[in-house]
Amino acid sequence: MAAVNVSFEPLSLASRAWDIFKANVGPLLGGFVVLAALVSASAAVYFGPLILVGPLSVGYFKMVRDAAQGRPAQFADLFYGFQNGFLTALLVGLVSQLLITLGMVLCILPGLFLVMVYWPVYLVLLDGETDFWKAMETSRRLVMDNFVQWIWLHVIMQLILLAGMLLCCVGAFVAFPVALIMTSLAYDMQRGAEPVDVAAEPVETWEEAPQADDAGAPPAE
Repeated sequence: MAAVNVSFEPLSLASRAWDIFKANVGPLLGGFVVLAALVSASAAVYFGPLILVGPLSVGYFKMVRDAAQGRPAQFADLFYGFQNGFLTALLVGLVSQLLITLGMVLCILPGLFLVMVYWPVYLVLLDGETDFWKAMETSRRLVMDNFVQWIWLHVIMQLILLAGMLLCCVGAFVAFPVALIMTSLAYDMQRGAEPVDVAAEPVETWEEAPQADDAGAPPAE
């Protein structure tokens, strides 16, 4: 699907993201705590975090996106990336983190730029991309096509994350999920798939909808 240039209105997205988080606070908060604990524990092993961050991020973004699209977030989906496209998620996490680290060494600004352009990459994987480099390029082009809006979105998200860190770091466990929900909302807006209101009924997918035959006849009873 071609990228669509849209105005995100970051403050409005932040408000919507907060409502979505409150409606799914159990799985989203619990999922993020577990994700952070697993990545931190994996630091005991050389390259441990680089191995886990990709698959776990895919799973957490699936939880976030389901919530953003009006479906209940499921804690079990945190491990979705280990069962679906594990190698691709692993490579995306590994390569993107290495490039971002290299960018940070080169005067910081290149690293911050790479953080922004690869921020939605796990949503690209959830859309079905199976090639890690194509996923990273799709993410980069998506952000560059709407560059100013993504800058403003990141400014607001960073302020939210900063506020969370200032609250004895405990607020980060709320701020990060809210920021990721904002990312999912913005991504779907730009890809032309506007999420439903958090209070709405779950979206009916094409598998669930009754299918008409080629002649346009109603579905059989």
